[in-house]
Amino acid sequence: MKKYKLVLWNLIPFGMEKSDRKYPPLNLGIIASLTPPHWEVVIRDEYFEEFKTEPCDIVGFTAMTSHALGAYEAAGEFKKMGIVTVMGGVHATICTEEALAHVDAVIKGEAEELWGEFIGDFENNQLKRLYFCAKPVNLNKVPKQAFHLYNSNYQWGIVQTTRGCAGNCEFCVVTSIFGATYRKRPIEAVVGEIQDMPQNRLFIADDNLIGFSNEDHNRFKDLCRLLINKNVNKIWITQVPLQFSDDEKMMDLAYKAGCRGVFIGIESGSVEVLAGKMKKHMNVKYVKEGNFVEKINKHGIQVFGSLILGNDEDGKDCFRLTYSAIKRLKLAMVHVSPLVPFPGTPLFKRLIAENRLLYTDFPNDWRYYRKAEIILFKPAKMNVQELNEGTLWLYEKLFSLSSIISRAISSYFTSGNLKTAMIAYKVNLEYRKTYKECSRLIKEQLKNSNFDSQLDKISG
Repeated sequence: MKKYKLVLWNLIPFGMEKSDRKYPPLNLGIIASLTPPHWEVVIRDEYFEEFKTEPCDIVGFTAMTSHALGAYEAAGEFKKMGIVTVMGGVHATICTEEALAHVDAVIKGEAEELWGEFIGDFENNQLKRLYFCAKPVNLNKVPKQAFHLYNSNYQWGIVQTTRGCAGNCEFCVVTSIFGATYRKRPIEAVVGEIQDMPQNRLFIADDNLIGFSNEDHNRFKDLCRLLINKNVNKIWITQVPLQFSDDEKMMDLAYKAGCRGVFIGIESGSVEVLAGKMKKHMNVKYVKEGNFVEKINKHGIQVFGSLILGNDEDGKDCFRLTYSAIKRLKLAMVHVSPLVPFPGTPLFKRLIAENRLLYTDFPNDWRYYRKAEIILFKPAKMNVQELNEGTLWLYEKLFSLSSIISRAISSYFTSGNLKTAMIAYKVNLEYRKTYKECSRLIKEQLKNSNFDSQLDKISG
């Protein structure tokens, strides 16, 4: 049988400097496992090596919106060599026609049902431009990652156990990509994959690991019990909703199974914002009661909270209110940023319709759609300068050394665990570097004359 070569590239976000890469590109590890054995597969990661072209039969790229421009440029270099280029991932799924202008083929949506067809078509010289599966994939078909092809320098492993979300929050793309049905992998397959990964720490990359229903919650508990019974003994972090704090048994099992941290999208300290266009009604009671961090910390699990600035209901006082909410909720670790209207979200569509986006020269302006380093839209109850200046004020308040130390001390008294407090301190020091860079970019935006012309265009 003829031998072929597939090269898969994980690129850094366009225009960003290299940084530490914590965990491997899960989607490329799955693609590698789906590829037939007569193909040589190589996974390249720009976090560890300079981008380069090389002889191969197919080169594949995965891309979030922040990676899209880099992926287009890289694909162009391979196309000059006559090599077939294919792109998948969130951005290609949402902006399919745009991606097709830069690559030979696009995998639109989940790849498990499509990759074998794509490879077969290539081998038979019948390649199509677009491969699209309209139905959600049965997650029993998700293979184990090709661990042997990953770079050995990843500090953390990664695994995904569920896909889909019925929440359909205005700012979130998950429902658009994975659908509203909450689908689950067999827990035996998940635990086996965790056992096989070389790292002793991992990120369980579900958007909501515990799910929505009692059945979902019981499935999570069964997953924890299996991790305990199999003596896996690996530390993990994940993403959960605030409802996690309601179930003492769930939190106890999670800790015993290795969970030491949860990322929670609190989204806002304002009830008006949560109940408004954001549609986060489920968070309201938890923000009002304000004790979910203490309840989770009591079980030895740290909370990393995320909050968004510049929502339509946010006025100029939202920065002070957010700072007060972080202190009231006793959040030791926090991610705060202005709203980012990513393509594919209801928010993006609404702001386009309302003519409120500042950067719309796509695909070139996708370079700005990253981690809210600059303001991308015209706010409803303040101007862009006020949102910029308020964000800078909040960053300085949250990530001064005195504030970081104060939150670490608070974490110790909340959790009763010195190690947990030290983790909060170290994580915040790392985030201090990130927010310093974000502050620099925001200040540049305030001085940018081109930015003024963007505002004039919208105002006109």
